Amino acid sequence: MRPSESSASVHLVSLDADDSGPGPLSRLSEIREHSGEVVGLIRTYADPGRGSTVGRIEELQISRPDPDSRWRSGAVLEAEKRFRTMGCKHSQVTLQPDDQLVPLVSGLGYAELSHTMHKPLDSLPGIASGSSARPMDEDDFLDWSRQFRTDYVQALRQSGMSAGPAEKHAELWVDELSSTGISSSRYSFRVLVHDGLTVGYLWGGRAGNLSSQWFVYDIRIHPDHRGSGHGRTLMHVAEVEALSSGCSAVALSVFAGNQTAFRLYTSLGYTVSNSRMLKDLEA
Repeated sequence: MRPSESSASVHLVSLDADDSGPGPLSRLSEIREHSGEVVGLIRTYADPGRGSTVGRIEELQISRPDPDSRWRSGAVLEAEKRFRTMGCKHSQVTLQPDDQLVPLVSGLGYAELSHTMHKPLDSLPGIASGSSARPMDEDDFLDWSRQFRTDYVQALRQSGMSAGPAEKHAELWVDELSSTGISSSRYSFRVLVHDGLTVGYLWGGRAGNLSSQWFVYDIRIHPDHRGSGHGRTLMHVAEVEALSSGCSAVALSVFAGNQTAFRLYTSLGYTVSNSRMLKDLEA
């Protein structure tokens, strides 16, 4: 047992009737002092049966004053013990930038994995001179999907998924997009052309049928054309697509280590709405 585990000041008592077996489990639990007093609630989720090695802390509420965060840190440590028991290798929590849990979980060994960024739209952006966007054709889609599949597998591995399930999950995504088609009303597949050359691809769409937010799922510039401002232009294309779809905001996800992309999005007016933080439970 790790020293930090033995010092946990609370224990978790599940409130779910079906709390057995190794399958996918979303558990709402009371956080109790060892005296038995209930001091809060925590919701955890894990699905090791589908190849995910990540357990998620989805909700954490403390109902009593906790000035030294003793109960919060104890609840996080107990959630980690639960995840290890279920075979998880990582623990994840998603927090807003001003959440008081950010410094706490950082001190417990969590590191930023990725950020969700958001920008309200109030005017139609201009497209750089010499550049234009057109819909993908079948050849474009095949080229883009090969690149996307490779990068998506890598992203899933970074997020804690094992190799086999990551490959399968990426393949399912590509199959679904292929069956949906590049003329789908749900998604927009666009090619950025500059001076007659294909320099980048965009995949985006409304984040849910009733959402007013448009999500950039994938944006990529050909390696030979990076560093020439095409990423900024392609983001402007995304904003035009969002406005034409009736959306009033654009959101995207960026890995914390991708500082080049993060600086670009920040310069365009995007701000961090939440961050995914990950901890290696085997370290």
